[in-house]
Amino acid sequence: MFTTIQSWDQQLINFIQQKVPRSQIPTRLARIINSIGNGGIMWVCLAVFLIARGQQPFGYMIIFADAFYFLVCHQFIKKIVVRKRPFQNNPEIQLEIKTPSSSSFPSGHATISFASTTILFFMNPLVGWIALILSLIVALSRLYLMVHYPSDVLWGMAIGILDGLIAVYVIRLLYHL
Repeated sequence: MFTTIQSWDQQLINFIQQKVPRSQIPTRLARIINSIGNGGIMWVCLAVFLIARGQQPFGYMIIFADAFYFLVCHQFIKKIVVRKRPFQNNPEIQLEIKTPSSSSFPSGHATISFASTTILFFMNPLVGWIALILSLIVALSRLYLMVHYPSDVLWGMAIGILDGLIAVYVIRLLYHL
């Protein structure tokens, strides 16, 4: 099964590399999205904004989810799985961003984005839908930039949703909501 997933991942990455048109504008946009997604910075900024605007529980949920990702995924899963990134396995891929220092699985950008999106759905469904669109763009940018395989992104999305649900549960307990 694992080799089937790897084969599927490689076929999709090859398809993206060969068939998705490359030009300056989408590449610049993907690089910008990558930059603001690094370390979950856009979501942490949103959390600070929510806290400042009187939505403390939701801001704390996002911060909790970001910290949970860092401890569980970044410090544990990525160091156990140690999956090479697409550009590391294929010398034909030209990297458009600074070389990521961690392993590929799971996508941190997708994990943090989908954790925050899950939380925002609890806060306000309309805001959640907007965040979902942004999170999908973030996830797709990781594929476009060739820094993740599709399964890295899909697992990042799934772990992010679970992470967001855990954050909602824990902070609601603490706030007695």
